[in-house]
Amino acid sequence: MNQSKGSALKRHVVVPMLVLGVAIGATALLVVNKKPVERKVQELILPQVEVDAVVFEDIQIPLQTRGVVTARTQSKLLSEVSGKVVWVSPKWVDGGFFAKDEIMLKIDEQEYVNQVAQAKSRIAQAMSTLVQEEGQAFVAREEWQLRRPDSSNKAGRALALREPQLASAQAQVDAAVADLQLAEDKLKKTRIRAPYAGLVDGKDADIGQYLGVGHRLAEFHAVDYVEIRVPLTQAQIALLELPRLGETADIPVALTAKVGDLQAHWQGKLVRTEGLLDEKTKVLYAIVEVDDPYGLRKQHKRPLRIGTFVEAELPSRLLTDVVVLSRRLLRSGNNVWLVDENNRLDKRQVRVLPTRGDKVYVISGIEAGERVITSGISDAVEGREVRIDAVDEEPTDENTQVTDHVNSPAVGS
Repeated sequence: MNQSKGSALKRHVVVPMLVLGVAIGATALLVVNKKPVERKVQELILPQVEVDAVVFEDIQIPLQTRGVVTARTQSKLLSEVSGKVVWVSPKWVDGGFFAKDEIMLKIDEQEYVNQVAQAKSRIAQAMSTLVQEEGQAFVAREEWQLRRPDSSNKAGRALALREPQLASAQAQVDAAVADLQLAEDKLKKTRIRAPYAGLVDGKDADIGQYLGVGHRLAEFHAVDYVEIRVPLTQAQIALLELPRLGETADIPVALTAKVGDLQAHWQGKLVRTEGLLDEKTKVLYAIVEVDDPYGLRKQHKRPLRIGTFVEAELPSRLLTDVVVLSRRLLRSGNNVWLVDENNRLDKRQVRVLPTRGDKVYVISGIEAGERVITSGISDAVEGREVRIDAVDEEPTDENTQVTDHVNSPAVGS
C-alpha cells in the first residue's frame, strides 16, 4: 500500500517537470532560431508646389473709385408772365424728357397779342408825328437860311429849326419800338420752353391753372450730359496724370452699376478736378462726364439715370517694372511665398499698389526671375525644403494628384 502511494507521488512530480522542461526547450529553440527585425528607413516626402517665374511689365493699372450720378445743372422753372395755362405737353409729367427749346406748356396769349398790336399802333402814331416834325423842320431850315439871322444865338436857332420838337418825336418812336419789343418778348414767354435738354421733376403747374409772375412751374434737370463726383486718394493721385487747375482733360473712365440682376456699363471721361482737398478725408474730387446719359440721341443705349450709384475705373499713367500677381497669392502683411535657389521656402514682404479686383500689382520686394509659389502648400515654414511640380509632365498617379490639390490648403502666413 505504501508502495502504491509512492508511485503516485512520483507521477505527480515527474510529469509537470517534463512538461515544463519541454516548454523551456521549445522557447529556447524559438529564441535561437528567431530572425533579426528588419529596420526600414522612412523616405522623406517633400511638399510639392507649383511656381511661376517673376516677370516685370510696363503697364497701366486700373484704379477704382465710385460716386453718384448728378445733373450737370438744374434750374427752377418760373413763370415770367401771368395768365391761364391753356395747353401742356403730354410729356409734362415728373420724369418727362424735353429737348432744348421744346415747348412744355402754353399760357393764354390773347392779352399779349393785344399788347403787341397796341405797341405797333403807337409806333405808327409816333412815326407819323416824326414825319410831320421832319417836314416842319425842313421848312424852318429853309426859312432860316433865307433870313440869314445872327447865328450866334444857338438857343434861338434850335427853336427856329424845331430841333426840340424833332427830338421829342424821335424819342416817341424809340419808346414805341421798345414797347413793341417788350410786348413781343412777353408774347414769346407765353410759350414755356425747355432751357436745355432735360427732365421735369416736381411739376407744380397744369392745364387750367392761373399763374402769376414768378410762379414755380417745376425743377428741371439737364440730361445732355451728367456728372459724377468721384474721390481720389493721395496714392491714386500719385499714379495719375491729372489736369492742372483750370485745365481740362479727357481721361477715359469705365462705369458699371447693378441694374436688377444685370451689370450695366457706360463710358465716361474725367474732365477736371476740384481745386481743394477735402479737409477731413484729404481726398481730391474729380469730375467725370457722361454724354447723352438717357440715350436721347441713341435710342438703343441703356439710360444712366440721375441718382445712380456707379463704380468707376480709370487707367493710371504708364508704370514700369511692375509684377502682376493673382490676389490669392498675397498673404497677410503683404507677403508672398517664393522658392529660393535651394528649393526652400522664402517668405517675402512686398509693396503693392492700392487697387481692388482679383489682381495685385507689386512694385518692390521681388526680382525678375525669382520663383513665386502659385499653388497651395500645407504647414508652410520658412526654410522648409519643397519639390517643384513639373507642370508640363503628365502625373504618374492621377488619384494622388487630385488628392494633393484637394487637400492642400493655401500657403500659411
